Amino acid sequence: MLQRLIAELERVTKQLSEVDKVVAQQTLDDPRALKLMTIPGVSSVVPSTVLPLSATSHASRRRISSAATSV
Repeated sequence: MLQRLIAELERVTKQLSEVDKVVAQQTLDDPRALKLMTIPGVSSVVPSTVLPLSATSHASRRRISSAATSV
């Protein structure tokens, strides 16, 4: 049982490492992220967290604005 859990932990750790590499590359490919990383103390973690939230927020504002103008 313990060996199976250890194997599962190793598998998930490997998957997480792969996802981390993809997120880091996407962050480095985004000019907005690069601009944020010019701020002292801001690493790639901050833009990879903040930018998706701002995109969601922007899309929500667009939907609300669109709905308000169609009334």
